[in-house]
Formats: sequence, C-alpha cells, structure tokens
Amino acid sequence: MGDALDSRADTLARHLLAPGRPSSQPQLWIVDEASLVSAKDMAKLLSTAQSHRARVLLVGDVKQLGSIEAGAAFEQLQEAGMETAKLTTILRQTNAHTKAAVEASLEGNAKKALEVLDRGGGRVVEIAGREARFAQIAENYAALSTEEHQKTLVIEPSREGRDNLTQDIRKKLIERGQLGAEALNATKFVSKDLTKAEAKRAESYELDDIVRFTKDYADKGVSRHGAYRVIQADEAKNVLTLQGERGRDLAWHPRQWGAGQAQLYREEALELRVGDRVQFTRNDKAAKRVNGQLGEVITIDSSQGLARVKLQSNRIETITLERARDRHLSHAYVSTAFAAQGRTADRVFANAESSATHLLEQKSFYVALSRAKAESVLYTDDRSKMQLGLLERAGMSARSVQERRADMQDAKHKAQEKTQGASLAL
Repeated sequence: MGDALDSRADTLARHLLAPGRPSSQPQLWIVDEASLVSAKDMAKLLSTAQSHRARVLLVGDVKQLGSIEAGAAFEQLQEAGMETAKLTTILRQTNAHTKAAVEASLEGNAKKALEVLDRGGGRVVEIAGREARFAQIAENYAALSTEEHQKTLVIEPSREGRDNLTQDIRKKLIERGQLGAEALNATKFVSKDLTKAEAKRAESYELDDIVRFTKDYADKGVSRHGAYRVIQADEAKNVLTLQGERGRDLAWHPRQWGAGQAQLYREEALELRVGDRVQFTRNDKAAKRVNGQLGEVITIDSSQGLARVKLQSNRIETITLERARDRHLSHAYVSTAFAAQGRTADRVFANAESSATHLLEQKSFYVALSRAKAESVLYTDDRSKMQLGLLERAGMSARSVQERRADMQDAKHKAQEKTQGASLAL
C-alpha cells in the first residue's frame, strides 16, 4: 500500500510508538487489515489521531481473522454507527471459479467452495499422512519456475508446521539445484511472544534466552541496539542476570523497569544459500526494515558470515549475522494464516488438516482461498472431515451437522455396497 500511494508505510505498532510530532496540517492515517487491531490499540490509535489532527481511515474485512489480543474493535465501531463504505464486488480473483469459491467461503458454505475448486478454481489434494502431505506440497512448489515461486503463497496454520514444511521445501529446492551449493550457517532470533504479565515474571525466562529492549535505559547501561543473554534466573526474588554482548553482567528486576519495553527471543539455527527467500522479523526504523519485509539472498560469504539480500524494492542489504539487528531474519517460503492475511498471489498452496480445529475454521479458510488470484490448492488428510469441521465451526445448528454427517455415512455405505456388488459380478 505504501508503494501504491508513494507514501511512508509503517506497522501499527511502530506508528503508535513514534507517530511523529503533531502538525497544524490535517493528516490522513490509513490502517490496512483493521480487523487485526485490538481494542486497546484501537483506543490508543484514535486518541493519538485526535491529538495529531489526523483523520483515520480503517480498511479491512470483519470476516477475516481478528486480533490475537482482546477486542474486535473494527467490527464494534461499525456496529456503533461508524460511517462505513462497503466494497461488495470481489476484484482480486481473475479466475471465475476461484472467485466463486471465495464467495462460497464467505457464506460459510465449505461444501460449495470445495466443489467450485473441483470445477476449475484449483483442486483438493487428499493425503492421509502429514509427512507425505508436506512432501507433496514441497514437490509441487519445487516443480514451479523461479518466477512462479515469487507468485505462489504457501500457507500452513501452525508455526511448528510452518517450520517443518519450510525444511521440506528447501530440501527439494536444493535437490533440484535451485538453491546455491554453498551454505552459510548461523542462528536467528525467534520471538517467544510473552504477554505483558509474563514479561514481568522471572519464571517466563529460560537460560540462553535473548532479551532486547525497544528503548534505551542509559542509567542501567542498556541500549535498544543491544542483545542481552539470560545467564541466571532467580524466580524467588524475581531477578534475572543478563549478559551484554561485551560480557558485562546486568541484574534486571523486570517488575520494576523495562518489562513493557522488552522482547524475548530464543535462538534457532538458520541456513542461508543463494536463492533463498527470506524476510525480516522485527521492525528496525534506523535500518529502514519492516517486520515481514521480503527479499532474496543473492550472494553469501560463509567465511565472513555475510549475506547480501535483494529486497522487493530492489534495495540491497548486507547482512552480518553476528550483529543482533541482522539476526531477525527467517526463511519466507511458508506463512501462517495470520501472516498471509493482506497478501496476494497468483497461486495458493494451503495445508488444511481436518484435526486442527483451533487453526482450521471459517475465517482462516476464507483467508486461504481469497489470497489467490487464479488457483487455490488445498492439501488435506480427509476431505469429508475437513468439510464437516468447517461447517461445524461456521456455526451450523447441531441438527444440520447431524444431518450432514448422516448423509456422508449413507453415501459411504452406498459406495461400499456398489464396490461389493462389482466384486461379486466379477
């Protein structure tokens, strides 16, 4: 959106931290994916906008995924009478069948959506075992051209599944020679996503965890540019001993200061090769980096621990994986449903495991289908169970669900009878 408007674009979190100085000139703040904004952040946004003489334009879809934190502020504002303009014509899809599948998912009709995919909007691939299913997704992705990779979005709802599927995809790309032979082995920082209450308790921290602060505490000797390793945790006294990059120890009392400005990470292995798709995972205003910003590794120097990354804007960044700010980097082959929201691709490959009840529901199903312009491919362990689960979680009455289940059982029995009849005839 920033590129399209030729304007500065920030994440909401960064904007709330540094909205700039109030101006006598009127401003317009456009907030994309407004359904993801929590009640607390929305209140802070509107309050800040008032003090900055800014008008706020919220853009989003209440039928997509909502905020992880409490509140459905975007929907509540509409219900309270906020002036709202509605775009009722879907413009993203270029394939009529894909568009019809999205419309069916909006209605909560999973059965119809899957049938439309069968007719030309994509396809449903049924593979019982998760390992075999991931291998098939990886094989299908690797079979695409480099140009098609850029236009393909792979979705796996869980973080653990995302990491495993990423490994499978990279393995296939290496086998096909689509990634460089030389590897740069390093470590990356992965957020542990503590709540504000957890951040104040020593028991939330483990040895070798990494703490980074979003502001300086000069009197404590803490810099927002540094990374501090947990080397001791005294749960009884609620004190943590942190070690800075230069070996200096620091006693930290998280209940007294800093917990609200602290982010906790664990270290994980990261291998980079030429051709790897990567993304930054933390905002860094000084380096002009935004969380989720995509790029491609174009050169590496494993002896120096260096990699050069070409961003989508064609800017080239030199990454030194010894520096804290450069270790907020990950592979970008697979997205969770939340990370995929707001993205657009020609083609979507989505894992839709029927047993993932808390991850596979109507909103995430709609997000997965609606990201694709031309083709959506769903990979599932059991099509019937996936369809039934979506219907149940879309709010169908118990009677309707029972009727659907009975219909499926009847169809199954009839198919078995036909099979037995054919065997007898032979």
